Amino acid sequence: MDYKGQERAERVFQVLITICAVVGFLLGYKEQKFSYTVFCTLGGFFVSLIIMLFPLPCYRVRKDLVWQKVLEEKSEGSEDGAETDSKQKKKK
Repeated sequence: MDYKGQERAERVFQVLITICAVVGFLLGYKEQKFSYTVFCTLGGFFVSLIIMLFPLPCYRVRKDLVWQKVLEEKSEGSEDGAETDSKQKKKK
């Protein structure tokens, strides 16, 4: 899953919970039972949780994903060279 897939999954999660919360509120208001509101919201949470837990293909948007090129490793003495470079910069 990439960042766009994570964004899409988060949006679906938010929309599902919001819809269930509004439906639960209206149902609870009509029936005058707060428990209906809570149960609808929790039901929406668990439904969205089940949907988000599995790595579905709709959350894998990798068409335009550009990877950076692999950097070559430097030799073992590169740490000493890096320290001397930083010391030389400080002297200037």
